[in-house]
Amino acid sequence: MLQFPFEFTGWDPADTFVFIFYVATFTENFGAFEKGRTYQSVEVDLPAGVLRAYDVDGVTVLVEQNFRMSPTD
Repeated sequence: MLQFPFEFTGWDPADTFVFIFYVATFTENFGAFEKGRTYQSVEVDLPAGVLRAYDVDGVTVLVEQNFRMSPTD
């Protein structure tokens, strides 16, 4: 199961391994993302290992953070 520190109101798959989450609020600090900050959309690109937050236009990247995945129990 994927676990990122944000809550959201909805989501859509953009591709098999790329997901878009809407009205995402971060519940804890995550690299460049600050706890309590809300973004209109957050893209999780699993193959690239990148989280991107977009402005209301859905085109302008406000924040970008690389991440690594690791297996858990």
